[in-house]
Amino acid sequence: MSRYLIALITLFLPISSQASVIINEVAWMGDLTSANHEWIELYNSGTESVSVDNWTLGDGANLLVTLTGSIPASSYAVLERTSEESSPATAFFIYTGALVNTGATLTLKNADGLIMDQVVGGENWLEVGGDNTNKDTAQYTSKGWVTDVPTPGNQNKSGRVETDIKQNSISDNNARQGHSNVIMPNDKIRSVSLVTPNTVLKLEIETQDVAYVNQTVPFSVSGKGVGETIISSLIYTWNFGDTYSSQGKKVEHTFSYPGTYVVTVNAKYGRHDETIRKEITILPVNFSLTENDNGDIQIHNDSPYDVDISGFVIRGDKEVVLPPKSIILPKATITIAKTRLGSKSNLVVVYDNKGNSLTSNFSKLYTDWNQEKSYAVDEDNVVAKSVQNESNTLSATLAKAQEVFLPSVSRAETLVEEVFASTTDKIEEETPSALSLEGKAEDKNGINWSYFGLILLIITALLLLRFSRR
Repeated sequence: MSRYLIALITLFLPISSQASVIINEVAWMGDLTSANHEWIELYNSGTESVSVDNWTLGDGANLLVTLTGSIPASSYAVLERTSEESSPATAFFIYTGALVNTGATLTLKNADGLIMDQVVGGENWLEVGGDNTNKDTAQYTSKGWVTDVPTPGNQNKSGRVETDIKQNSISDNNARQGHSNVIMPNDKIRSVSLVTPNTVLKLEIETQDVAYVNQTVPFSVSGKGVGETIISSLIYTWNFGDTYSSQGKKVEHTFSYPGTYVVTVNAKYGRHDETIRKEITILPVNFSLTENDNGDIQIHNDSPYDVDISGFVIRGDKEVVLPPKSIILPKATITIAKTRLGSKSNLVVVYDNKGNSLTSNFSKLYTDWNQEKSYAVDEDNVVAKSVQNESNTLSATLAKAQEVFLPSVSRAETLVEEVFASTTDKIEEETPSALSLEGKAEDKNGINWSYFGLILLIITALLLLRFSRR
């Protein structure tokens, strides 16, 4: 007996208590500004706030929106396409997708997948109304669907054009879910600022805490706390703290100078606007080169920390590329056999994985060369002293040129070697005659013009190095 009593009570319960959120107005045609300014209005006709978290609204073709937030009692929720510009009302939700002008069936489902409301637009939306010429919208009233001036976020009009409710109803109990029985007294209808409790957007940056100068650093950001539709629609803007910025969920950046940087990322979509920060330390890279007794090249990490040297290139006549996951410990040394770098030239340069030169044995080569070309002569021999002084000047100048210009291109290496060879020949040619002529190399004014030619040659070499960078 009790079962029949419960069934009888359930049968006579007001249908509106089963589902208080309905599809209330449809702007399938856009507005006079843009056809993309589409929007759909929901209405909570109940006496309590309704959470629509994970509810969906779709047309089975081009539109599927996952909702989030809560709609207060007797209040409206305007879902706007693409941006806030789609309607004058404050957007409850901004979605992507579009309504076709040829008509569609809109279905509103709760988080459990149950149909809460369904509106059959019919061919060209004739079953519910709307005007694609003057952009009047399809609006639901106590009399049924009507066509009238848009009222986003407000009570619908009485309707200049009415539509027969029977034509668009699949079933009063199943498809409409009591839609046609909703009563909306004027004293309860109000437009409100909608509240979305427990839907705070939270961000998390994923990246390394420590990196090195000129190393490519990957960054990514993830969001949570809101619906997947919002997550996929967020626009991410990065600020790397070194005057550079970028956009995207996953980005890469290279820091040119050491230091600790504050990296921020802002995520924005609709009313959601959140920013998160993370500090990253960029360490300098300090290396030096030496040779052991066998002439093998030794690469020293002069930094007090580990350095990832993956992709670094050690270049002589041949080059050695360090494989991925190559790590050198603090103050540690890596030795590379001289046979792996070739034997035609003694010049060796170390490049990082971006092609920037880090160190070379250039200065050592010229220091050794300078010592080999020195002569034991009497201090009073002015010519010999002049040759020695010019030799020292050449070594220091070219070492400075290496420091400034060598990182540019391999052409600089060739030019330096050419200068090295030509100046060596020049000094060897000048030195014997200087020793034999002793003081006679100077003219009557005390000027040795041959050394001006040598200085001019050095300046020319430096200019060539500079132009090679361009």
